[in-house]
Amino acid sequence: MWRIGLLSLAMVLAGVVSERPEPERPLDVVIDTELSDTDYTVYVGQWTDCTTQEPGEHAAKSIEMYNIQKEPDSLVYTPRLGLQRRQVQCRKKDGRFVESMYCGSALARIGTTRVCVMKEDCSLAEWLPWRPRSDGALVRIRRLKQLPQGTGRECDVVEEVRPAVLEPSAHWVPGEWSRCMITTEQPTFFHIPPTTDDTDDIDDSDDYDGYDYKEPENEATCGGGIQRRNVLCARADGRILPEVQCEHTPSPTLMQPCEVPCPRDCVVGEWGEWGACQPTDGCPLFPVQQLTTTGYSVRRRRVKSAASGGGAPCPPLEEKRHCSTPRCAAWKALPWGPCILYDSHDTCGRGKRTRELKCIGHDGKEAQRGWCSAAGAPAASERCRIACAGDCVVSAWGPWSPCSARCAAPSHPRPTRTRRRHILAHPSRGGYSCPPEHELVQNETCNNHGCATYSWLATPWGPCEHRHQDYMATANYTDLSDGEPFNESDEEEPCVEEGVMVRQVMCIQNNADVVRGGLCAPLHKPAARRACTVRCRRHACKIDEWMPWSPCPNTCEPGQQTRVRVVHGGPNCGPRQETRECPVAPSCQPLAARWVTGEWTTCRMPPAQRCGVGYRVRSIWCGSDSNRVEAGFCAGQLVPQSIAPCQVTCDFTAPLTCDTICANPLKYLDATEPDVPTCVCKNVSLELLPADSDCILPYSNDCGEGKTLRAARCMIGGHDVPMDVCKKYHPLTGPNRVREASTDGYSYDEDFPSLLRGACTVTCRRDCVLGTWGEWGPCAIEPDSKAAFRFRTREVIQEASGGGRECGATLQRAACVLAAPRWALGDWAACTPRAALCGRAVINRTVACIDSEGRKLDDVNCEASGAGPTPAREATCRAPCPRDCVLSAWSDWSPCEQTKSGGRRDRTRAVLRPAAAGGAPCGHLVAAEPCAPHAYSWHVAPWDDCQPLGGSPCGEGIKRRSVRCLRSDGVFVNDSFCPNTTATEASESWCYVPCGVDCELTQWGAWDTSACSCGDSSSTKYMRRTRDHLTTVVWPGRACGPTEHRAPCPRTPCLRLVARPSLGCHVKTSSGEEADACGWGVKISHVHCELTSVGDEPTIEAYLEPWRCSPALPGRIIVPQITYQEEDVCEADCGCRESEIGQPGPWGAWGSCRGGARSRTRQLILPARRACRTPSRFVTIEWANCTSDADEIPDLLAVEPRGDKPRRAWLERDVYHDGYIEGSTSVLAVVWTATIVLSFYGAFMLYRGFIRCLRSRKMRSIAKV
Repeated sequence: MWRIGLLSLAMVLAGVVSERPEPERPLDVVIDTELSDTDYTVYVGQWTDCTTQEPGEHAAKSIEMYNIQKEPDSLVYTPRLGLQRRQVQCRKKDGRFVESMYCGSALARIGTTRVCVMKEDCSLAEWLPWRPRSDGALVRIRRLKQLPQGTGRECDVVEEVRPAVLEPSAHWVPGEWSRCMITTEQPTFFHIPPTTDDTDDIDDSDDYDGYDYKEPENEATCGGGIQRRNVLCARADGRILPEVQCEHTPSPTLMQPCEVPCPRDCVVGEWGEWGACQPTDGCPLFPVQQLTTTGYSVRRRRVKSAASGGGAPCPPLEEKRHCSTPRCAAWKALPWGPCILYDSHDTCGRGKRTRELKCIGHDGKEAQRGWCSAAGAPAASERCRIACAGDCVVSAWGPWSPCSARCAAPSHPRPTRTRRRHILAHPSRGGYSCPPEHELVQNETCNNHGCATYSWLATPWGPCEHRHQDYMATANYTDLSDGEPFNESDEEEPCVEEGVMVRQVMCIQNNADVVRGGLCAPLHKPAARRACTVRCRRHACKIDEWMPWSPCPNTCEPGQQTRVRVVHGGPNCGPRQETRECPVAPSCQPLAARWVTGEWTTCRMPPAQRCGVGYRVRSIWCGSDSNRVEAGFCAGQLVPQSIAPCQVTCDFTAPLTCDTICANPLKYLDATEPDVPTCVCKNVSLELLPADSDCILPYSNDCGEGKTLRAARCMIGGHDVPMDVCKKYHPLTGPNRVREASTDGYSYDEDFPSLLRGACTVTCRRDCVLGTWGEWGPCAIEPDSKAAFRFRTREVIQEASGGGRECGATLQRAACVLAAPRWALGDWAACTPRAALCGRAVINRTVACIDSEGRKLDDVNCEASGAGPTPAREATCRAPCPRDCVLSAWSDWSPCEQTKSGGRRDRTRAVLRPAAAGGAPCGHLVAAEPCAPHAYSWHVAPWDDCQPLGGSPCGEGIKRRSVRCLRSDGVFVNDSFCPNTTATEASESWCYVPCGVDCELTQWGAWDTSACSCGDSSSTKYMRRTRDHLTTVVWPGRACGPTEHRAPCPRTPCLRLVARPSLGCHVKTSSGEEADACGWGVKISHVHCELTSVGDEPTIEAYLEPWRCSPALPGRIIVPQITYQEEDVCEADCGCRESEIGQPGPWGAWGSCRGGARSRTRQLILPARRACRTPSRFVTIEWANCTSDADEIPDLLAVEPRGDKPRRAWLERDVYHDGYIEGSTSVLAVVWTATIVLSFYGAFMLYRGFIRCLRSRKMRSIAKV
């Protein structure tokens, strides 16, 4: 009875010891077996080391069947299992071992074999080479041969980072501009998505920017365009640095508009008049010398626009032709003077008129008269006659008709021209008679020069070359072609020497055939050679362009790229080969790699054992589902669980139901059993939070389908739990999804496991698409303006949207000159009556309506345009009779002059013959009419639209406008009326249509999660990522997309790793049950992952698997613990059993922070049932992470030795560990006192029992006690 009471008291005290009940685990099934009061007990030996080398061929093969043979260079890690054996014997009370039959079935239940995890230390190989990281730091990883398992030694640091040191001399070094890519009407950009196939080559292009520019099929050859260049970050000595080193300085322009000059042919004006016929041999020094009989004349024209951009050069500007009457000077006759009558008293009759003759040289200046031949001089005087009354009146000579031929050909008659005069009035009887018909017509020869013309034609200039007479072809110099830059790596300065350019100059006849050069003399012959400057390099540094970079390997192994170039010259001409490290493939990047798990195996138990405890294993690797990389790339990440305890019950058990699972969802969250059903638990709820994100697109995409992230709370009973609980028991997709209005359209995100994702769309940028230009319309005057334009249009096929390139002009106008139709009037015919010498007659003239180009129009066009009514084509006239007065025709109206009474203009006529007696008198000789004085000014029309040259819609072009002289009444007149003979305003000018530069941005940076923390209930905190501008937008380029994305911080509970010991020495069966035996056992602790609030206390009475709380240290790979931990070997006394009851004391104060951790303790006193060798005094100690001072931060990654096992100073999350230590000196006195009291009490009870046995004379019973 006293033993039963003492055992009950121990059970009560054991319940008080634990602060909260332990979760139910397969390995924690305790069967409290009452020890039988016999002379025999089961004695258990120590477990052997875990090994696969077991006696017996069949056993060894069975164990190896569980393990997967690992390849030497395999990147897949699978735990290896082994077997442990122990001796189980039946022992008599006196310590002698006896036959097993004395212990009965208790011996068979203990078990001698169990499955164990092989102890393997972490095995590391060599370090891989240093690799540059995007932030400028250098990183290297160490090859991992074997992950630790069992109680093996953990891995040291597998990833080292050498932080980038800011280089003070770091600066951007721009590269050379690429060739100018001519912009077309419809540029096409094809987006290149990131490489997802792990076998694809890494892009090795230097100027890759994420877009592939496809040139149109019909590429323009000139005009405006875009050119790019690369920039490198370098030190002062030229060594290339990571770009992050130059982020503090502004980046040079990477893209700019450019121009490819369009070829413009030389434009020349019209030929001028032929000059005087000059002697072939030149004019002599003195006029008395004999001149040659043959000569030449020259005509010239001017250059309106010089050739540019490779256009056709100017044609000859001078032409020569032969003539037969050379003169060094020629007479110039001034107008005739008045007719002076011989008899000064007469008013009519015979007289004489004179004119002045001047000798004008070829230069237009007056020369000595001796240079002009007296034989060829025109008449300086001639007879004249003033008509008297009754004389015949003849009109003045009319203009000369055009010459019958342009030149005098040897086989053709000489060209001639004609002029005429008419009889205005016939004489009366006795008057001066009219000249005969042949004297009314004059003929003369014209264009007596030859038909052949000669001119010099020059070809384009050749390249600049060394002078042959003073240039020696040695290896000291190398010419540079046009546009080729000097090599910056040359130590010597570039040289500059004088050279020569050569071209051909030929004499051509009639601008077609090449003839001997003497025929073009004495025209100015263009130079065939001219000096130039030759750029060269010393030491013969002729350097070709770099070849493309060699491809990188398709694996994640470190590699290098090489490029070469051909260098002709000495050693100072720069390197011939360059090498650089291969960029890390996206699939090999540390941020892209993650731990991947395989499938769980079945529960592995000892051979021939069908029930009991064992382990499940699965393979893990770093990388992705289809690619495996070195485990070092996953350093700092949570390592998933690869081994888990399992139990197969020997008796029939009912299968798990959803009611059981949903009663404790956290217990079955990471269950490895294959028969766990998929359940939807109603007690697991999902609450959406108001925080939302921007539309996040896939990698480097700027439009299309994306996702929006939404923060949410996963809860059980109002407490936050990890989002994985909702993913398993509250699915949003699939056939069993939970249908709720609040979560409709959402799913769990893969990249951010604690956030939900919804669908969103970013409209793709669409450029404006325009059709081709139509034909130009007719020239028309704009309303309320004197400017005339013609227009053309094009159709908008697709409007711009989403920030695409905007539409350009859809309407173009070009300046034109629209002269109003005018009447073209011919001269009146001579007034000649048909049947009489005088009297009335009908005369006619030609009247036509013509446009500005002289084309004949209908009369209605002139009448409608304001030119006035149609002038008369016929009129009546009166031919003067012999005795009538004869007057000349009216002169033109004089300019309008302002007088006191207003404006006035006059016109006059002269008396050609006075009236005789009885004849018609003369009329008025002067006529006047009022007028309005006119002002004249230049009318400058607006510029027309800029017309780009070539086939490009942008770049340099020409704009035009009309500049005309405008009279104050709104009529355009001849430019001579305006104040300046030439308009001061230009009618043509250069212009520029901007070429659009699209916005280009860098790749998105990493998410900044500094504002997020676990257990934070705020819904207004966000994580952000940014990107920078690479180019500046130039209209009409594409606009920039967003440069910042934000997403809500996930609502995650805080986790804490806790290890709690089970007091006492535990001897268990091979099936995991507590054994009623003595001998060797183990001390056990249970490791849990608790959900805590911001404070230290757990939020709910539930636990997660330890791997979810495993520490993630930078550069480290830490294998997670399992729930059941055997801490140490102990021995259970065969004569007594330790009490499991006790009363824990209060927790003490937290100690100081050291190495990132702090601790506190509490006491536990166990009253002893019997005197045992097992210690009965305990002190429980607990560790927690803390924040150290700045000088202690380097110790956070340190591992301090504590016995045979290292103590970890956890980072990044709250990690706790409970353990116990024995023999605490602080409670030594109390423990010894309790021990003495209990010893006396035990002795008294033994004595009392012994007396009772003697009295009953049952010696056998006494011996048993």
